[in-house]
Amino acid sequence: MDDGRKKSTILIYTGDHDLAKSLTLLLKDQYRVHSTTILTKATEIVERREVDLFIADLGLSLEVGLKALERMRQRNPQIPIIVFCPYQLRDSKIDREIRERVNFYFHMPINVDEIVHAIEKLLIFSREATRSNSDTRLISRS
Repeated sequence: MDDGRKKSTILIYTGDHDLAKSLTLLLKDQYRVHSTTILTKATEIVERREVDLFIADLGLSLEVGLKALERMRQRNPQIPIIVFCPYQLRDSKIDREIRERVNFYFHMPINVDEIVHAIEKLLIFSREATRSNSDTRLISRS
C-alpha cells in the first residue's frame, strides 16, 4: 500500500489446505493474511486481533462453515464476510439463508479476479462506513 495506511487484516477459514495456501499467496503482498482450517483457531484469531474481513469456504463442511459465520457475527457484527459455497447449493433454501448473512457470496469454482475485486470493494466500503458509523452489511451482494 503506497498511501501510508496500515495493511488490512484478512482471515481465511477453509477446510481446504490448498485453497488456504493459494489465497494467502495471492493476498499477502497487499494485506495481512491469517488462514486456518480449524474453526476454534479462527475464533481465537478474531478474539486476539482486529480482523477487517472474513473469508469462509463452506464447501467441505457446510455445518461447520455456518457455525463459523455465526461466531464471526457474534464477535463482530460489522465484519465484512465473503463466502464460497458448492455449486450444488445454488438456488436452494440454505443458499438463500447464507446470502442474507454475508456481503459477497460466490459459488465454486471461484474466479480469483472477482474475489480480489470483492475484497477491495468491501474494505473500502468498510473504512468509509467506520468513519460515518454506518452498517457494513448494507453493501449489495454478488
